[in-house]
Amino acid sequence: MGAHTRIPSGQRQNLLDALRVISSLFWGVDIEKGHRLFTGDDLHVLERLLPLLSPDTRDAYTRLEDLVRTFASAQDLCEHLAEGYIPLFVNARGGIAAPLYQSCYPERGAPQAPAGLMEAAAKRMQARFTSRGLNLDSGLNEPPDHLAVELEYLYFLLDRGWAQSDPSLLNEAVDFTRTELLPWVPAVEERVAKTAAGSFYALLLTILLALLRLIGERDLL
Repeated sequence: MGAHTRIPSGQRQNLLDALRVISSLFWGVDIEKGHRLFTGDDLHVLERLLPLLSPDTRDAYTRLEDLVRTFASAQDLCEHLAEGYIPLFVNARGGIAAPLYQSCYPERGAPQAPAGLMEAAAKRMQARFTSRGLNLDSGLNEPPDHLAVELEYLYFLLDRGWAQSDPSLLNEAVDFTRTELLPWVPAVEERVAKTAAGSFYALLLTILLALLRLIGERDLL
């Protein structure tokens, strides 16, 4: 990692804030989240990272911002996002476009995804939580390989690693991004783009993938 370009120290909190915002949006959108998007508070969190990102990703952000600004109220925006979220990720006639569980996607080198949700990826996530003394929220009725959970774990590694100047946590953040997130998040982005090109979640996934590649390629120390 030492030969890689560093993430500027002034951008570390911005990156953490972006992961927090994006992970929360992959739990779905309520009126509070819709309000923060509508007022621009959460969009500005993403905007602050644009100097680190490619022109294509900056374009995706501009389109995302333009989309949000087409709505007359936070309630209208919230309803629109919920209408998009459910058929993409939760429930749709004929099957959802892109499950938000890593176990629903083929493991590297495997011909197809495993049959059940609590498969290898979920078990690896549970083991990571246990190794760090973490527990999933007792009220969370989701497997540990849900995208939002994995992003929250990445947030934990980066936040604690930078706060404590702990190379082991930061090295795990890079390894986790490369070996767990980057092998399957591109498939989510591809499926959503195919089903709902130009939609809020298609654009958000483009931005998320750029951030994950940034973490996987940069020197975090």
